[in-house]
Amino acid sequence: MYEAENQGRYGNYYKPPRRKKRKKKSKTAGLAIAFLIIVCGLLICTCLLLYTRIPRPRKDLIGTWEFTEDVKENAASAASVWINSAILGDNVNVYDYFDKSNESILIGTKLTLYNNGTYELTVDEKLYNKSQNASVTALRRSLCELISLRIKAAGYDEAYTEETVVEGLINEAAGISAGDFIKLHGPRMITGFDELKEEREKRGHFSLDPSNSTIKWGNDRYDSFVLNGDMLYLNGGGLCDFAASYDSDLIMHRIHDASQAESSKTSGLSFRPVIRASAAEHRISENLVATAGGPNTIIKAINYEYANNRYISLRDLAGALSGTAREFGLSVLDSSAEIDTNGDFCPVGGENEPFPVNDDGETGPVTTNDLKSVSIIFNGRENKYYAFFGINTSGKRDLYMNVTDVAIMFDMNIDVSDGKIKIDASTRGLDINMEELSGNGLFVEMKSALAGDASTGTVYAGNLEATPVAIASTTKLMTYAVIMDAVTSGEISMDNPVLISANAAKLSQGRDRMIPMETGQETNVTELMQAMLIASSNESALALAEYVAGSEASFIQKMNRKAVELGFQDEYRFNNCNGLPVYTDDFSTVKLQNIMSARDMFKLVSYILKVYPGITDITSMKTAALPTLKMDIKSTNTLLYNLPDAVGLKTGTTDMAGACVVGASKIEDASGNIHYPVAIVLGAENNTVRFPTATLMLKYVQQCIESGEGAENSVTAVKPEDAESLIAAVLKVLEKKAGK
Repeated sequence: MYEAENQGRYGNYYKPPRRKKRKKKSKTAGLAIAFLIIVCGLLICTCLLLYTRIPRPRKDLIGTWEFTEDVKENAASAASVWINSAILGDNVNVYDYFDKSNESILIGTKLTLYNNGTYELTVDEKLYNKSQNASVTALRRSLCELISLRIKAAGYDEAYTEETVVEGLINEAAGISAGDFIKLHGPRMITGFDELKEEREKRGHFSLDPSNSTIKWGNDRYDSFVLNGDMLYLNGGGLCDFAASYDSDLIMHRIHDASQAESSKTSGLSFRPVIRASAAEHRISENLVATAGGPNTIIKAINYEYANNRYISLRDLAGALSGTAREFGLSVLDSSAEIDTNGDFCPVGGENEPFPVNDDGETGPVTTNDLKSVSIIFNGRENKYYAFFGINTSGKRDLYMNVTDVAIMFDMNIDVSDGKIKIDASTRGLDINMEELSGNGLFVEMKSALAGDASTGTVYAGNLEATPVAIASTTKLMTYAVIMDAVTSGEISMDNPVLISANAAKLSQGRDRMIPMETGQETNVTELMQAMLIASSNESALALAEYVAGSEASFIQKMNRKAVELGFQDEYRFNNCNGLPVYTDDFSTVKLQNIMSARDMFKLVSYILKVYPGITDITSMKTAALPTLKMDIKSTNTLLYNLPDAVGLKTGTTDMAGACVVGASKIEDASGNIHYPVAIVLGAENNTVRFPTATLMLKYVQQCIESGEGAENSVTAVKPEDAESLIAAVLKVLEKKAGK
């Protein structure tokens, strides 16, 4: 019956119930939907991934990039041209010396792009200095070969052609080492970081055009770029046109990413706290075995703050020299000391006893006070040296002096090395080997130096003497010259009354005041001149400048005209009459200072000592009374105390200039001729450097003049400045040595 009913309703075909058919279709639809969801998810992930990989030029470019050039070929080419400018120069294969150096000669430049649309292009100074040293070494050896060829061609013994001998001849002829001569006068490719820095360092704004992958530098320079991960390709010469391979493209490598670059710079003005750090003061005690005195004689020494910065015990020195021709009497007081080289040594206990040695093999401890200027009465004459008091091993008061100062004060040869101190106990004086001292870094601690005889114009030693540097209050020597020109011409006289201006009075109330002054106060040229040169009074210099020229601006014009008249060879700048820093009148002010080279300073000093030798009547005064200014003044020049023949001339100190001194002494040679040895030290670190170094230089010039050897073997103020003139100077020195 069921079949009949179904056949009647559905015919002869059997169809399953709808309920079962609907269940099968629902399962298939679920699978389809699940598949669709998976596909959509994959598409979304793919889109997100592709989105993150889409280049965004501005963000991806932000950061620091670097490119490095191999400039060995360029340096060798420049060196070759420089050598070939001299006779027989084409016989030297300069390229071969550069190839044999086995050192890369690289110039590194960094480009930093900031998110605020600015960029900075800077030079890697450390890499440049390394490359410069490699270039100088190669060129120095080339130069030595050339000079050897010329010495041989002139018929001199081949012993003079050895490289080390040639370098010694260069030092004698030029007053500086061969390497320093090349750095000063060599080809531009090798002669300094400043020019490279000026050429390559840039700052400005940049903009991007992503549509054609172009960077615009400033307003008118373009580069196309391609960014590939940590590689950036620039093409077009817009950023810089100095790269050796930048005719076609420039490949830069990323150093820092965007986050690092952004943390280093923000738009607008920012102020960062100043963190001052200093090394803790320490003093290393040391037991030195002395050759003077008995066997195993000990002289205690203290290395002040740094190793080899030795200060030795005067009591131990007296004990070591007891019984020798150098025996001396010593008395150490609370704030001074007295030395009598004709006296007898009287021990008080503790002399020549070593510092105790602990389990670690280190000596100490020792008790000392701070380093300061100490008055030492030496054979009845007051000297002033930086030293410090201490207590020796027996609890007796002792004085520790720098080894160099001891040698200068006693005029005695001393050598310290390998834990031993060698003291020449004979009566001969200090023998200064300037070549050795220079080679050991005597001039490293200053920016520019020169030693010479102002009377003859002979220069005996120097380092970077043609380099313009800040000169601080040594400026007042030029001020003196201009004022004395006015005196000589009859415009003013030394007795003329001078009324203090409001400007001078205001300066006398400032930070750099020396002598209090009031507007309208009456004084005279003589007292102002003494105040300016002895006490380095800035207000006195200003008062004189205004009196002579009507205003400081007009006086500065006279200073510049005097520089032209004297034939200054190097860059110079006078912003004022006294050497103080001058700040420019602008939103971002600049601190300007007067600058000169030691070479031009020597010209100025030579002129003054020849034309106006009366300056030494003022500058040799340790103290002076100024009645109209109601003040007693003291000299700032320690040379007057420590060198019996010293006559001045001027000191100067600013933060930028460092510690400067132009020292002079007056001596007479065997023929009765007057000489003015001059030592110019510009940019020393402090007083403990400038005064001892200047004293050594002055004594060296005296030594040369008195022996007659220095004048024959030195060069004159017209110094060699190229390969050919250097060779001529070397041959001149050699001519004297060989007696031809």
